[in-house]
Amino acid sequence: MRILNLEQFRAMPENTVFSKYEPYLFGELQIKGQTWEADFLAQSINGAIESNDTGDFCDKLDRAQKTGESLKMDFNCECRDGLFNKDQLFAVLEEADVRALIQRLQWCLPLQ
Repeated sequence: MRILNLEQFRAMPENTVFSKYEPYLFGELQIKGQTWEADFLAQSINGAIESNDTGDFCDKLDRAQKTGESLKMDFNCECRDGLFNKDQLFAVLEEADVRALIQRLQWCLPLQ
């Protein structure tokens, strides 16, 4: 893992796995999308609920909380970052880190 500033992060390719970083604190895990002139796109891993809009998202979460309903996840839905903090730091996973994460996630699958 490397800690990068905004300029270094913006130069990273799409599909870079990262979290926003403040000294000693890590934000949620995300996947970088396109870099725009003054912004970038990212896919959140936390809360990646398949939904049509914000209202649908909230309705589904309300139902799941009340009923225990299973929610389908959508890991192919990017949003603008839009925070524009020039001093933001990023913890970027390197290839070996992503491979280790994938291996660890595979341990979570039930044995067949």
